[in-house]
Amino acid sequence: MPMSSLIMFRLWLASVAERPRQDRGASVVEYVLVLSFIAAVCIMAVTQLGTAVDASYAESNNIIAAN
Repeated sequence: MPMSSLIMFRLWLASVAERPRQDRGASVVEYVLVLSFIAAVCIMAVTQLGTAVDASYAESNNIIAAN
């Protein structure tokens, strides 16, 4: 009886030791997806900000050229 308990414990311990390796791949994929989403949002924000700044500089240039 104690021998089978020892075998079961070793099997359980081996399965627990394998879990982090299995989860590591999923977490890397999740981090890549989150990072890609953040990068896309940043690119869109910089593009919109760049367009607004360009329009502002063009307006300032027109005002200075008119005077």
